[in-house]
Amino acid sequence: MRLMSKRLFDRVAVVLYLMMFSINLSSQQLPIPSNIIHKQLDNGFSYYILPNGEPGKIGLYLFSDTGSYVEKREERGVAHFLEHMVFKGSKNFPGNKTADTLESLGLRIGRDYNGSVNDIFTEYRVFIPENNKVTLEKTLRMMNDWCFNLQMDANDLEVEKKVVIEEIKLRSSGGTPFVIGTYLEGHNGLGTAEQINSVTAKDVKDFYKKYYTTDQLALVVHGKVDEKNIIRYIDKLFGELPGTIADNRNKYLDLSKETIVSGEYKNKRADMLVLGFKTRDFPVNTVASFKKDFIYKVFCEMLSNRLSKLPDSDIKKVTANTAVPFTGNLWFNFRLEAKEGASYKTMLDNFNFVIAQARRFGFLQEEIDYYVNDFLKRYKRLATRSEDYLGDVKKHFLKGDVPLSLIDKVKYTQQISNEISPEDFSDLLNHFTEYNKTILFDNTAKAFEDGFDESYILASLRHIEKNAKVMPYKFSEPSSQFAIGSTNDLPEVEIEDKEAGKIKKKVKLGDYLYVLKYDNGIKVVVNNAPKSDTQIKIVSKHGLNNIPQEDRALFKYVVDHFDEKFGVYSEKGARDLRRRLRIYKDVEFGNYNYELSLKGNNNNFSQLIKIFNLIITNNSKPEAGELSESLKRYLKRVTQNKDEYDQYSNYILGKGLEVPALTSQPIDDAIVARFFEYNNMFKRSLKDAYVYVGGELPENVDDLISTYIASIEPVRFNTSVNEKASPLFIEKPTVKEIAWGKTSAKSSFMFSNVKDKPVSFKDKLISEGIAEYGYKRMFQILRKKYGFVYSLGASGYANVSQNLSAVSIRYIVEDKTNVDAAQRAMLEEVLPSMSEGILSEHDALVIKALLEKDYVSSFYETDRVSSDYLKWGLDYGELYTMQDFQKIIRTITEEDIEDQMRRLINPDNYIILLQQK
Repeated sequence: MRLMSKRLFDRVAVVLYLMMFSINLSSQQLPIPSNIIHKQLDNGFSYYILPNGEPGKIGLYLFSDTGSYVEKREERGVAHFLEHMVFKGSKNFPGNKTADTLESLGLRIGRDYNGSVNDIFTEYRVFIPENNKVTLEKTLRMMNDWCFNLQMDANDLEVEKKVVIEEIKLRSSGGTPFVIGTYLEGHNGLGTAEQINSVTAKDVKDFYKKYYTTDQLALVVHGKVDEKNIIRYIDKLFGELPGTIADNRNKYLDLSKETIVSGEYKNKRADMLVLGFKTRDFPVNTVASFKKDFIYKVFCEMLSNRLSKLPDSDIKKVTANTAVPFTGNLWFNFRLEAKEGASYKTMLDNFNFVIAQARRFGFLQEEIDYYVNDFLKRYKRLATRSEDYLGDVKKHFLKGDVPLSLIDKVKYTQQISNEISPEDFSDLLNHFTEYNKTILFDNTAKAFEDGFDESYILASLRHIEKNAKVMPYKFSEPSSQFAIGSTNDLPEVEIEDKEAGKIKKKVKLGDYLYVLKYDNGIKVVVNNAPKSDTQIKIVSKHGLNNIPQEDRALFKYVVDHFDEKFGVYSEKGARDLRRRLRIYKDVEFGNYNYELSLKGNNNNFSQLIKIFNLIITNNSKPEAGELSESLKRYLKRVTQNKDEYDQYSNYILGKGLEVPALTSQPIDDAIVARFFEYNNMFKRSLKDAYVYVGGELPENVDDLISTYIASIEPVRFNTSVNEKASPLFIEKPTVKEIAWGKTSAKSSFMFSNVKDKPVSFKDKLISEGIAEYGYKRMFQILRKKYGFVYSLGASGYANVSQNLSAVSIRYIVEDKTNVDAAQRAMLEEVLPSMSEGILSEHDALVIKALLEKDYVSSFYETDRVSSDYLKWGLDYGELYTMQDFQKIIRTITEEDIEDQMRRLINPDNYIILLQQK
């Protein structure tokens, strides 16, 4: 036998090495990001600890991989019913102790803790303040009990049936179209009233025992915690759970086992032909599976573009993607919207032509490269943002997809992009139409014609290759006004050089919050908390009350048409610039306040702040004729209805104002000139306002603010109009009925009181605490005792200019036969003790805990810090820190609450706003 030469041996060795390298690369496990802690305990229970939660709060999530789609027909609604029973008591928190404990921590159902059931999972979530070890550990002990130790008392079950049935009445969804033709068709997760009434305690307990086992549950801690201590605590606490491993691996229906064709599919918006090609899903946990998943995405994008650009087709719009209807199932999903006068037969022919063309000539490397690069652009764009892995770890728990950092996603996409070729798509392209299918259409639609049935459709798909006249495809890029561009593609805003304002003082308000005060009186509040929305906003104490009554309605309409052109830009140029930069303007007028905001993203802040400067300093007026025509068009298409509820509420709160209805009227140059002056005063009276700057801001943000905001010269608001309306005085209990276009009825009990001295921020907090206490009383009596209501709400108010405090407590009744009974329960059971100022020491502590939780945990929430927080600063002359809030709340005594509650909850002086048909 001849020996192999050394040179040949070396060549073979290199080839074998490359083959082994390629194999190893493909089987390489994807890495979980280093800042995610993931652990599976010996008993099968999994947990995750995630960084970058919302500042000020920790989110605790208990996930079950059991959703409503595990239910058989006779079980419908049980998963959702079980979710309700979780909060009804457990072994170590029996009876009311679960709700009482959560309440004592300052947590309220719906806002701070809740549960929800999806098709494929159930989620329980609790949001607590950070830096509170006692609250964290107590909440974890309670969630540990939820895993195995629920009580499920038969009496609680009967009361909760009423609540669940009220919820069923509020939701009318018929379920997802993915399950049409299966035993899950029409299942929306709730069941029917009849099914819920037939549920027994045994049904719920059996379901709980079967599906709430350690291997089917996971915990997520999302936020700033002491990682070493919390790992030790979770390991011990959850490691003691019994390690019951259930044989429920295939608990969800396998949709890929049968073909379904249905002409019963209805779409309210358009005639649709849905083609779903069904296979089994797979976890994305290796480089090979990442590549496979990526190829599937590119495959759908390419076919979508080809279908969209097919000449002379009957298809108006195409949506093509891979869909995971629920666990274990994967669809190649094509949703084809019909043109006017189209037929389903022709649409199917159009689809078959595109597939036949691709099979005969293959995909082009040019189009593959385009979509690979398009995905890369998207991932790179996202990689500049703060990462929140909550959704990723949920997918990891539910289907095994490894969470990837955006940087790693870019890296692996680049790694596989150079090796993807037309051959990678051949097997999928040639065989996906052979999969079992779900085909949906509407046999009552205009696009339907006789003969378009199951046999016709399936025969047509079997004989795609009979499209003999297909020609080679010529690629052209998809046309989209929302095409993804890189940061380098962003246009530079043209603006004159500005002389920067001088910072007089910089005051820290929190870890991520500070205020810049300038020599010219401008005050800018800067919020650079992670995941803050990127925006610049003016919050002013001026409102419609500062202009004449006869101008209010028209000015409120036309102000949106001011500042559409600015700087060197025409109206079209300015619109194109904002569109390319994805910058959106919004103007909101209240009776006594004004907000102008520009929203962008963290890639374009330096351009956003320049456009803000150009808009605020803009001196261009719109054309009177264009405004007149715009008004005519608006009045033709819009029916004006006054919001009676808001109108009455405002008058009760001392914030009422006469604003005439908008009517058709000529707009001349004199009106434009007058409104132009109003607009300039609103946006430039910056000494009477705060400017808010928020987002993931650049390091030189202070310099940018000094240059483009502090350089603006403030003006004085001098219309000489400053109308104020006295609060509505009610001499006796009054019911005001208001039309409401819903089948349910909403009752709002409103109480107000005017003091003979200024209303302090402490007074405002006490009013909010009384409202929270009223909410608790309603929950205990209207919902828990009687099951009358599903939805509750409460608010406390203060109007500094009127020395007024107020409370609104409200509820929605779905069954109108309960409206009078609920009102009687309010008057006879909820309100009497409140009107007498009867409050236990525990109740006072709960009220203070609720307030502290709200003001600490919500301190950095964008909607609050960019609006309400600044309005408080204008009202009270001071911007409070988180510590200030805590100090004020801790000075509130039981006697303070009782005294204000006696004054506010007056049984002889209140109004009920009753909204119903």
